[in-house]
This record gives sequence, structure tokens and C-alpha cells, in this order.
Amino acid sequence: MKNYEDSISNELANILRRLRRGLWAGVSPQPLRYLDSGKPDVLVEVGAYQHVMIENEVAQNPDKDARARLEQCRREDKKQVVSVIALKTPERFRRISPGRVGEALAGAEDLECAVWGDGGRWPESGFVPLSVRGLAELVDHASKPLSAIDDAANTLTQAIEYAGTIFHARRHAEVAAALHQEAGSQTWRMAASMVANALMFQDRLAGFTPNASTVRPIKSVSACVQKDSYNRNDFIDEWNHILDINYWPIFAIARNIMVVPGARDAAEILQSLGRAAGAILSMGASGASDFTGLVFQRLIVDRKFLATFYTLPASAELLAGLAIDSKDNFLMRRENNGAVPDYSLADFACGTGGLLQAAAHRVSNIYAEKHAVDRDELHKIMMERMVFGADVFPSAVHLTASLLSSMRPEVTYLDSRIYEMPYGKSPDWIETDSKTGSLELVAHERPLSLSTKQLAGKKAGESRTAAHAHAPNSSFQLVIMNPPFTRATNHEGAHSTVPNPAFAGLGNTLAEQKQMSRETARILAGKKDKTGGVGAYHGNAGLATAFLDLADLKLAADGALAFVLPLTFASGSSWENARTMMRKRYTDIRIVTIAAPKSHERSFSADTGMAECLLIARRGTPQGDGQRATSIVLTRRPQTPMEGAVFAELIKKAMAEGPPMVEDAPAGTKIGRFGGEIIAHITEVRLPESGPWGFAGASDFETVQTAYQLAKRGKLWLSDESRRNVYEVPVATIGAFAHAGPVDRDINGINPDKTARGPFDIIPIYPGKVPTIPCLWAHNHTKETCLEVKPDTEAMLRHKKLSAKADKIRATSSRIHWNRNFQFNAQSTNVVMTDRKTLGGSAWPSVIFKNEAHEKAFAIWHNTTPGLLLRWWYSNRQQAGRGNMTVTTIPAMPSLDVRQLSKAQLKTADKIYDEMKDRPMLSFYRLHKDRVRHELDRRVLADILGLPESVCAENGPLQLLREKLAAEPSINGGKSG
Repeated sequence: MKNYEDSISNELANILRRLRRGLWAGVSPQPLRYLDSGKPDVLVEVGAYQHVMIENEVAQNPDKDARARLEQCRREDKKQVVSVIALKTPERFRRISPGRVGEALAGAEDLECAVWGDGGRWPESGFVPLSVRGLAELVDHASKPLSAIDDAANTLTQAIEYAGTIFHARRHAEVAAALHQEAGSQTWRMAASMVANALMFQDRLAGFTPNASTVRPIKSVSACVQKDSYNRNDFIDEWNHILDINYWPIFAIARNIMVVPGARDAAEILQSLGRAAGAILSMGASGASDFTGLVFQRLIVDRKFLATFYTLPASAELLAGLAIDSKDNFLMRRENNGAVPDYSLADFACGTGGLLQAAAHRVSNIYAEKHAVDRDELHKIMMERMVFGADVFPSAVHLTASLLSSMRPEVTYLDSRIYEMPYGKSPDWIETDSKTGSLELVAHERPLSLSTKQLAGKKAGESRTAAHAHAPNSSFQLVIMNPPFTRATNHEGAHSTVPNPAFAGLGNTLAEQKQMSRETARILAGKKDKTGGVGAYHGNAGLATAFLDLADLKLAADGALAFVLPLTFASGSSWENARTMMRKRYTDIRIVTIAAPKSHERSFSADTGMAECLLIARRGTPQGDGQRATSIVLTRRPQTPMEGAVFAELIKKAMAEGPPMVEDAPAGTKIGRFGGEIIAHITEVRLPESGPWGFAGASDFETVQTAYQLAKRGKLWLSDESRRNVYEVPVATIGAFAHAGPVDRDINGINPDKTARGPFDIIPIYPGKVPTIPCLWAHNHTKETCLEVKPDTEAMLRHKKLSAKADKIRATSSRIHWNRNFQFNAQSTNVVMTDRKTLGGSAWPSVIFKNEAHEKAFAIWHNTTPGLLLRWWYSNRQQAGRGNMTVTTIPAMPSLDVRQLSKAQLKTADKIYDEMKDRPMLSFYRLHKDRVRHELDRRVLADILGLPESVCAENGPLQLLREKLAAEPSINGGKSG
């Protein structure tokens, strides 16, 4: 009934007004003047040009009204109505007395929403279940004027690219040095973007003064232009005036850049960028309080000027949403006869500032809702005390401070905790030793004295003054980061000639790199002393593990850790320390991955080209027998910040309902739904005492459960349409009966100082030559389709003085070789044999058996479907369609326990190998269509292990497992079988 829906709308408006007190201009069920018929159920006035309408129906589809309302606004050409939310309230609201409607709405968790905007309907089908608090969050995101932001970003991009060409023409070394970047097109665009950002911010601040009686208002960009002349001195004078008030990280670096070009070039740069800022101001969307930050963020998203990895805005909202829960304690503390928020959050490699902005926005909303804190005062406290950001790049400091300040740009603050950290050796720092950036904070619990650009200057002349980075141990409620992934080792790729890639940036010399590497190891050894000998750092894993240690040290007793990490965190051997630290020192562990076929589709960052995961956990001592974690596997990455925020709420709701456990009988997962789409599979898993977390990134959890049971309990679970069958299989780690040979670098490697690490050179086998020391070295998948392969190279002694080392290496020759970098969607064999003992190489390290009678059984088992299942489970699946393993992890790999086979079984295994060794098999991802592998499965499982023939029947339970494996995106990499 209409009256009843009116009362619901009135109560809804009242609740939304309380939730966003001081953030939105108003919330009311009042119509806009130009509407010629009817009125919206609720109108949210976010800014002068940002209106969101809500059309509400009780137990009815509100789409028709919402779409009609948007079309009506578009006919009137009123762009300030950014979007219309279609809201469906549950049927029970018809039976609630009018006096209890507000209470019922405030506690409802099953409001259903969709958003109509210029991009059409979101989601495409179905509705998103949300609480009223979730609806308020939805309004926040739905109020962003996306079309205006796109137009503004395009306008600014053109101006930045033009200004960048002027910087490029002169190639000013001072500008590159100021940004700590090498001279190049990206650096010139970055310089231009920082000047552009300062001009946009100047227009946003125009007319503002903290004290009208003593300080004149800030001039707009156009007010600084005299007779169409963009005189550099006029702008620098105005920026100095702004710096007298505040905003140092935004305007000081722009000022320092603009003093470098000549007067004529400076005028041309300012004219191009200033006119763009004026055009943006005239677009009308500048009524958005954070519009400047949104435009700048869109430039980053579009990759027009920033050549670096950073967290996508949608991913930032997802991570912040999962890490920050309004149900947590958000305390206040008494101070100066009042109460202030008692919360601090940090990003020690803040980059673009996107993660800090997403987290700060969420924390601000929660404090305002729970404690009715004034928004302006809250932002001031946030900037001065609550938010800590650090990076080694001046550009990162600028970006982070800009995004945070743009949340409420008219609010001034006297100080901030956004720091440019010392990195390498520079005369600008007080101490002259080579520094390790934010990792210096591990060794310094007291304020770390820096000589750096003042970040909230009070006097324009204070371009360099003492700053103190104070990050006490155990003091942060949240550490949220996307740390650098660079490794200190240089085994392959572009880093192969760089001794210490992790420290090679910013022009550090070889000596400085070595010193920084030693200093990092020393600092982090000291950290382990403070945390009971537990630490994450491992040089082969890279700096990300060092930042995990830093976060671990700085988190409060119940603080939350939220990291973007490479997927190797879950399975890489060098990440074992990090996994151990999480298991021993954290609770409520959640790991989020994406089951998509391409590597770039499985990342949460821009341009990494690698699979990543989100790690969220809370500091605390685990209770009970064995640590558990929640696995959240997304079917796709959220595409917009609004989706990221909503995905987080839907996932938390599904988690609260209790997901199934990995030890359960295969029955799938808890499903997270987004409208008519499944967006997540959620399960609870028991973390192993050691070794990889194989559940990460798997799309079919029944397959994960099957792999877990086989690896951990020696039970082969095979399901068909009617029931589950369980078969006993003897399982042990490979290390129980064999050991892995050397890594290739110990065979033919060269040390950074050009001395020989390995005793051999590896050379081709010339036609007709019989090698003395045959090798199986590199991949050629066309020649590796059978169980038995030929050596492809030979080893030649480099120098007779290396003979002793060569003898030790030759002793590792074996007939068995392990596929170290298994391309699942191209290669066929996991283990191969050679007809004679052969030295293992980079692609095919050797496996040496205590009893050579076990070799053929081992070879055939690891090419069966169960053997491939275990290989997939234990592999590092960071790259699409590939499963890598280091040589050191081979002994920990579960295998058929060949020691448990009788002489008769071993004899049968030898026969199977001899009869099938030359029969080519299809690639792993096509195992469901591979008749040769099907025969191998039948003969191993039935003839050797005694399983029923029906297990391997044409449409039997093993075929179902094959089809599930073939469908895994991490196996097929997007290829169809």
C-alpha cells in the first residue's frame, strides 16, 4: 500500500541520514523541482551535482519504477542524478506496525538492491542482499559521477601528455632526481600529473581560508592568470600561500618541479594544465568532495602515466571490506576533557595510496556511525594521528597524501604521518649509511629521525626540516599493504645479471645493494628475537616477506593484517617461513584467490601478469588442535569499487553462515551470490603443519577435498552419480625413499663475481655422438610425451680443478627425472625415465632412489590421474596453466609409497612400464580424452593396487575426476580440451 511504502521510505531516509551524518548534504523523501510527475521514495543529496534516488517496493520488483525514474531525469538532462537504486524490502514489512518500521529496517540483513545508471543495470540480473548499512555504502559508491569522471580524466590526460612532451624536450635531470625516477616518458608524465593535481586541488580550495581575519582566501587557478598569461611566479606565490596553510605533499613537489623549466616552458606547461583544470571545474561534478582524488585515481587506472604495479581500486575496496568489520571494537579514548578515536592503520609501502584511502574511508564511516564523531574533526584526527603511510618514492607520498586529503579537502591538519623513507645512500638523509626504506622501522621503535620534505608545513620556506617517523611496535589496529614482490636473488629473467634486484632501484651501486641486503637480514634477525624466533623473511621469496615481518611487529595484539601477495605465498617453498608465522601467530586467517584461466585475470593488482592472493588475518594465539583458515575462491575479480565493497559484504555474510570443511565428504562449498551470479566459493580448511596450502586458487572444492584425502590420509575418494567410493592407497613423501638431485645452478651456474658455481658447461649432443655425461636439461614438449625420453645435452668439465665437485655432481645421475616447471596445458609427463643414468637439468632435475627397483613403479604412478592430482595440489600455480616446484620441495611431495609394493606388484609395474614407455600421451589438461592415460590408470589402479575395474570404466568415477581436473582454470589456462 502506498501510504505504508511512504512510511518505510521516511524511516529509511532517517536511518541513512544518521549513518552518514555530515557526509551527505541531505537525505529526504522530497522531490526535485524539475520532476513533472511523482516523487522519488528517497532522495540522497551527496553534493550539489550528485543525487542518488531510491525507489522502494515491498515484496515487488522495483526495477520498472527505478528505470523509469532514471529515464525521466535523463529526458530533463539533469546529470546530477547519478543513479537510481531499486530497493525491494521483504514481505514481512507489510505486517509490522508503523512504530516499529525503523527498528526493523535498522536490523534487516535482507534488503535487496540493484542500481540503475548510465551503464545500465547493476548487477545484470537478480538483486544484491544488503543491510541498511550496506545500502549506505552502496549509495556512497553509486553517487560517483562516473561519466563526468571519465570526461575529466580524458581532458586531463591530454593536457598531461602535452605537458610531458615539454619536459621530455628538455630532459630536465633535476625533475627526474626529485621523483627518484630515471629520465623517460613515464617520468615526464608523472611530473606533469603532479603539477596538474596541484592545480585541480587549488581550484577545489579556492575561496577557503582557515581564518578570514588573518589569512586571505586561496585564489583559483583563473585568478592567478593575468591577461591570459600563465606566469610561473604568480602560481608559485599562490602555492607558497597555500603551504602557509597546509597541503605540503601536494603543492611542495609541484612547486619544486615548476622551478626547473625555463619561464617560457613553464608558462606553456601551466597553461595546458591550468586550462584543463578549469574545464574540469566547469563540468559540474566538482561538487563531489573527493572528485579530485577520483579523477587522479582514474588516470592511474587507465595506465596513462604511471608505470608501476598498484592495487586496483576494486581490489582495494574488497580487501578493506574483508579486513574491517563494523562489528569489531572501534574504541574511543579520553583526551583533553573529550574523547577521540583510538585506532591507527598503516601501509608501509603506500604507493598510490588506494589501500589507505579505502581503509580510511571505511574506518571513518564506522566511527561516525558508532560514536557520532564530527566528520571534519574526524578527518583532521585521521590525517594527524590515525593514518601512517610510507614509501621510498616522492611520487607515492604525493599520491597518497592527495587521495587522503581529497576525502575532505577543505579540512586542514597541522601534521601528517605520510613519510618518504630513506632508501640506499643519499646526502639528503641525516645518516649516511645505506638505508632499507620502511624496513628501518623494524629496528627503530623510537621515532626515526629523517631529513625529508615537511608533509604538513606551516611555513613556506621550510622545504626541508626534521621529520620523525614514529611507528611503535604493537600499536596498529590494521596494517594493509601491497608490498613490493622483488626478490633478493637473481635466478632468472630480467634480473639474471643484477646481484640484488630487491635493492637495485634508485641507482644504488653494487656495494650499496650488498650492504642493504646484509642490513635487511640483520634487521629481520632482530625481529625474530622479539617474536619468539618466528619470522616470515626469506631472501628467495623477496621483500614481501620482509614487509610481513614489519607488519607482524607493528600490529596490536588483536590487530588485523591485510596483504596483497603473489600466489606463491600459498605454495612456494621459500614462503614456508611466512606460512609458519601465520599458523603460529594469527587467527581468523582468510585467503582470497581467483579461479580464472589467465594469469592477469587472477591478480588483484594492475599489470603484474601473475596470480595473486589476498591474505587477511588477526593477530592472536591459535586455540585448539590445529590451525584453520577460510578459503575464498572468486569466480572473477570485482570490476568496480562498488563491486569490491559489495563482494566483501556478501562474502562476510556467507562466511557467517558456516562454510563446509576440507575434511568433509566431497560436497562442494558455501556459495556467495551476487544477483543472479555465483561470485565465490567459500570453505574452511585445516592448515598443514608444513608444506603448501594447495586449496588456494582451486575452482572445484570437491577436487580439493579429494586431493587432501589422498595426500594426508591415503584415501582415494571417487564419487559417481549415486555414492562415494573410498579406496586405501599407500602414500608417503618422496623423501622417505628417494632424494632430489642438485639444482641446475650447482651444475653449470656462474656466480655474480663471474667465478664458476658449477663444474660443467652444458652443450648440445651432436648427431652421431655418444655423450660421456648425458643430460636431460631443457623442455621440448613434443619429445616429452612418452614415459621414456632421450638425453638432450651433455656436460663438459670446465676445468680440471673442478674435478672433485664434478664427481659429486655425476653421482646424482639417475634414470628418474621430475618435471620441475610443468606446463599443464602443453606438456604430458610429470615424471620421465631415461634409458641410462643421466644428469638432471633445469627443467628435469634427477630423483635418486635408495632402491632402483622402485623406479618404474614411481614413474608410472606419477603419470596417472591420481599422481597428476597430487602434483597439481602441491604445485606453485602462480602462472596460468603451469605448476612449478623447486628442487627442494620434491622430497616433501606425496607419492605412492613404492616401498609398500610386493615383489609381484613391482614386477607388474615393470611390465606396464616396458609395454607403455613409448606410447605418447596427451597434455595434462586433456587427460579426460587421453586413451593411453586411461589405460595406464586402469593398469596401475586395478592390476597393481587391486581397485575394482569399475573405477576406471568409461563413465566411471575416475573419469569424473579427470573431467574436474581438466576444467580447472589453473590447469587448462583457458584452453579447451
